[in-house]
Amino acid sequence: MRRASAGARICPMISPQWLCFMKFFDESSPFYGYSACCFTGHRPQGLPQNDTAAMKLLRLGLMEAVQLAAAGGVTRFSAGGARGFDMLAAEAVLLLRQRESLPLSLFLELPSPRQPEGWPASERQRYEHILAEADGYRYASFRNDATAMLARNRRLVERSDCCIVYLARPSGGTFYTVNYALSRGLFVYQLAERLRP
Repeated sequence: MRRASAGARICPMISPQWLCFMKFFDESSPFYGYSACCFTGHRPQGLPQNDTAAMKLLRLGLMEAVQLAAAGGVTRFSAGGARGFDMLAAEAVLLLRQRESLPLSLFLELPSPRQPEGWPASERQRYEHILAEADGYRYASFRNDATAMLARNRRLVERSDCCIVYLARPSGGTFYTVNYALSRGLFVYQLAERLRP
């Protein structure tokens, strides 16, 4: 999908809360003209440690990115449900939807129903909460293998016109997904670069 032409657009999901929050989308937002955003980023080992200033900055930057996307017109967000950045992103959308009463939807593209097998109990609990609060989810496969994860990553990109990413190293599934998004002409908003000191 290509960026919409200039001019204010009214949200296609008009609601009183949305109109009170903003009458028109913010044309200065880098997300202006886009409607569907996916997330991709590293697993916990590729992110700052919990309870550090760097992790707090990442969470804040992610919330600001989602707000910026919503201000530009994005109403549909998709995440892959993996531990790490995917879960942080999904929680940011759900928090903003609840706190600001924004008409945001969250869809999960999951590799398989077996994705959370072997996770710590606290992570499985977070995953189940996100699944329960999401507007929908679907599985790429019934096997939890590299092929299913690749299919999940491709589906995320193919159903989006922009992407919020946290790419701190040029390798792995996040690197592949970012390159796939760029090859399909998606606008990529790179959080890791924006958060560097």
